[in-house]
Amino acid sequence: MANQTEPLTLEWTKARLEQDIAQAHERYDRRLQRLEDMKRPLPEPSDFPCPNPRYEQAVIMREQGNTFAQIGERLGVTAGRAGQMVKKGIRLREKAKEPSGKLSARARNILANFLGIGWPHKDSRLAEITPERVSDISYFELKDSSNCGKHSLNEIRMWLRGHGLDLKK
Repeated sequence: MANQTEPLTLEWTKARLEQDIAQAHERYDRRLQRLEDMKRPLPEPSDFPCPNPRYEQAVIMREQGNTFAQIGERLGVTAGRAGQMVKKGIRLREKAKEPSGKLSARARNILANFLGIGWPHKDSRLAEITPERVSDISYFELKDSSNCGKHSLNEIRMWLRGHGLDLKK
């Protein structure tokens, strides 16, 4: 009796091992395909300014028809985070298209102090802060000025890019 069950057990074990090996090969092929997909270059940043190019890439990939799960896998984040990145990227794109009056008070004050305008609360003084005038400032000069952190600097750069300009190198 024992001899009859052993061949069945061996056959079952052999079949199970072959099935496991086939599944392992399929998983390997899928992982290899994902690695190949990740080697493809990410979309090139467009002309809209964004302080974080990953947001920009997320928006572009969404516009190309990718799902949040695909975007997240490509950028190395969860699908939920990919959705947040797309939403923020769209919001930043719209903000970049707004007129110059949409600079924050901090950014306006930094530019006014740097340009020697003084307190920019009056409309006449605010009009002196033009994109052309600000684009003559170098990135490093503005970065070294007082109260100009990375967020203010990115906001000013986004504002300038919305006008087709950028800080001097």
